[in-house]
Amino acid sequence: MENKATATQALTGKELRESLRTAARKHGASGKWVSYARNEELLSYLNEGVVPESVKERIRQEDQMKQREQEAEEARLKAQEKVVASGQMDDAVDQASKVLVDAGVRVDFEVPEVDPYYRRTGVSDIIEWHYMACLPLGVTGPSGSGKTYPCVQEAARAKRAILRVNFNGGVLPSTFLGRWNAKAGATVFTEGLLPLAMRHGVIVLGDEFDFAPPEISATFHPAMDLTKGRQPEIYIPDTNTRVKASDGFCVVLTCNSMGDETGVYSGTAPISGAITTRMSRVTVDYPKVVEESAMLRKAGLDKVKATALAKAMKDLRKAHLNDNKITMPPSLRQSIRIAHMATTGWGKAEELPLWLAARVTLVEGMTIGEQAIAEEILQRHGILSTEGAQFDPDKAPEVATTAFWKGVSS
Repeated sequence: MENKATATQALTGKELRESLRTAARKHGASGKWVSYARNEELLSYLNEGVVPESVKERIRQEDQMKQREQEAEEARLKAQEKVVASGQMDDAVDQASKVLVDAGVRVDFEVPEVDPYYRRTGVSDIIEWHYMACLPLGVTGPSGSGKTYPCVQEAARAKRAILRVNFNGGVLPSTFLGRWNAKAGATVFTEGLLPLAMRHGVIVLGDEFDFAPPEISATFHPAMDLTKGRQPEIYIPDTNTRVKASDGFCVVLTCNSMGDETGVYSGTAPISGAITTRMSRVTVDYPKVVEESAMLRKAGLDKVKATALAKAMKDLRKAHLNDNKITMPPSLRQSIRIAHMATTGWGKAEELPLWLAARVTLVEGMTIGEQAIAEEILQRHGILSTEGAQFDPDKAPEVATTAFWKGVSS
């Protein structure tokens, strides 16, 4: 045995290690400890025939570490099973979310409800695929075109928990990584949104990401680093820990523009290539007239009024996008709100006439010049009369209707 050990000493580098391993195995050493042993420990075994205690201790430590990791994974899976249809997470998640809410950060952490007015489109299919693949996705489009809505609804259809956060103020890097907090006279570390979502395998929906400053967007880089067969992980320097994403975790970011060029979206900034190269992208446009009309009919309008309002909204958006005559285009949520106001009312309030619902929702927030353009478009489609109100002969004379509007506006 001594001669074999002496012969191997003449070798160097990789050859020496492989020679020692081969010799150790021939003398009955198990494959496990050989892989952990250093060269001098292998030589010691070959010379003395006894596995060194230092190797045994390293193997024990490795076994203990694997046991702890297995227990942690089992605990995580049990916690993930506690996600119920109401969207309530386990107590630890609720507690962490409460800390962020108390700090003034708007956070929604729940399984959303399916909206009966939701209509799927080609964009919905793309979002659904990325949720299933757990791949990052960027959803872009003009304000009010319906970027966030399908992201939430596709999560609802899949019964997936979604963590939604807005980037229009109140967020810091610690919001996403974690921070130290005082609790019961002690200082404890509370994990931020990203490790929270990664541990529990939920969807992170970042709204208006083009408002995020560079120091915020940089925290998302490791969470969006994916290669097939490997989950992303993030490093938390405060606790010197790494958090690996669980199945189901993915990041979806919405933005109005990839850097504002018109001045309409004040405060936005170009999204860095470090983010755009880490995600797929899909553009959401305003719905077609037939699609928006169908949504408005679901909201309560009859076919004639729904079509008229949908056409008016299309022309108002064209006045913004193509002609630059209106600063902000009317959103899909505004047209649906008008339909609800004009049919079922809102809360305890009764319904308004369609012309009045359209006027207070769209026209009154515009400049004087924009109001004239909007009124002309609404009149063209029969939503408003030339008097500024739409006359409905079945309900009231035109004089009374116009007088009612004057009374409201005075």
